[in-house]
Amino acid sequence: RSEVSPMLEFVNCRHLNVEQLRIEGASAWTMRLLSCVGVVVDGISIKNPVTGPNTDGMDITNSSDVRIANCSIDTGDDAICLKSENPYGGSIPSLRNVTVTNCTLTTCCNGFKFGTSTKGGCENIVFSNSTIHNSAESKLGERVISGICLEMVDGGWLENVVITGICMQRTRTPIFLRLGARTPPSGTGKSYMRGVMISDVYATESVLTNSITGL
Repeated sequence: RSEVSPMLEFVNCRHLNVEQLRIEGASAWTMRLLSCVGVVVDGISIKNPVTGPNTDGMDITNSSDVRIANCSIDTGDDAICLKSENPYGGSIPSLRNVTVTNCTLTTCCNGFKFGTSTKGGCENIVFSNSTIHNSAESKLGERVISGICLEMVDGGWLENVVITGICMQRTRTPIFLRLGARTPPSGTGKSYMRGVMISDVYATESVLTNSITGL
């Protein structure tokens, strides 16, 4: 088992449908797809305590041909997080061909996030027509840190990403992009981010400006 022990974990699955579920009170990660192909996640509702540590909503890792739609996630850690790593050892295939659409996200961490565990590649990703928000009663420390958060810091690469039609309210920072070097690239490869298009993002009542940082 990994150290975070997801409530639901699907490993090496093919042609998987996860639909019309309500999941509450996860003690750590709520749902992880690991090395799966051909997945549809539709109509899932997740509700975790805002104070719960490591209660990610959905973690999509090393999977391909994944569609996430019509989901509502309210949690204490990253709402939807994409990763390229293999916590059980072995090769690290790329995360590719992932579509996330028509979702509502609220959290005190990040809304839609890449990383930080990005040791392999991520390509052909679309995030569209969704909302990221906090209520007016939310304290600053309980607000979304970044609505859109792309972090390549573990030697991996990111290419061909489209983010469009996103409405945010009361996030601390709407957009955060970071290319770092916490872990060096494996072999002779290079870590990079390219081919990223972000458009039609509307954000109100944010605290900080956007951040685009390369180290």
